[in-house]
Amino acid sequence: MPKPSILLVEDNPDEAQLLREALTGIDPDIPLQVATTISDAWSLVSGLTDDQLPALIITDHHLPDAGGQELIDLLRACPTRCHVPVVMLSGDLQRPPGIGESAWFTKPDTWAGWRALAHVLMKRLAAP
Repeated sequence: MPKPSILLVEDNPDEAQLLREALTGIDPDIPLQVATTISDAWSLVSGLTDDQLPALIITDHHLPDAGGQELIDLLRACPTRCHVPVVMLSGDLQRPPGIGESAWFTKPDTWAGWRALAHVLMKRLAAP
């Protein structure tokens, strides 16, 4: 059985790198793919077989081509993709209105914060 993977949808390369380093600090072998737009993420996810799907998708709330909620809506509308858990990250301090039932976290502003977030995300990855 392949190791559970993560898809990170983040257009800021610095923030993507911080989260990658925090996650690989916990598990150096975690399969992690990065997409920078909703379009790229959807193309990637829709091209995977069911057993290749990420075990967790982490998406930024604000992306160049659409909001993270739009990716969630696409996933929820697809019978073979609707079960993939999604976590949304945002620079906003409060949960933006209109965000569905996905998990939502404010992006950290310290390295310790990124590491703490990575631990929470890895627990979600390990949850059944």
